[in-house]
Amino acid sequence: MSIAHAGIEDRLTFGKSDRLNKALEFSGISSNEMAEHLDVSRTTISNYINGRTEPKRSTLRDWAMRTGVPLEWLESGKFPTEVGTSDYKAPVSHAPIVRKTRPANRRGSTGPKNRR
Repeated sequence: MSIAHAGIEDRLTFGKSDRLNKALEFSGISSNEMAEHLDVSRTTISNYINGRTEPKRSTLRDWAMRTGVPLEWLESGKFPTEVGTSDYKAPVSHAPIVRKTRPANRRGSTGPKNRR
């Protein structure tokens, strides 16, 4: 027995605004956190996820990196088919970056050691 599902693909396809919202849900990041990360207002984020404003590609790239979803998926709804075929770079962590400093050598200088 087969049932024809005319138009079901159109109803099950997510638009870009839907994917932006799904990315936030997936990552557990709030709209307020994303607004702060992108340095935009909460209203701008709302406009993106409600489809009233189209984000720039650079914004999509930052959104993808922050949420951990592929940029290609945010843009088109399609996942990268092979490793290395998209601009997607998985985030290492949502924690702030802490820069390590070099410890001083035994002589108290931070310069290179003189070796002979």
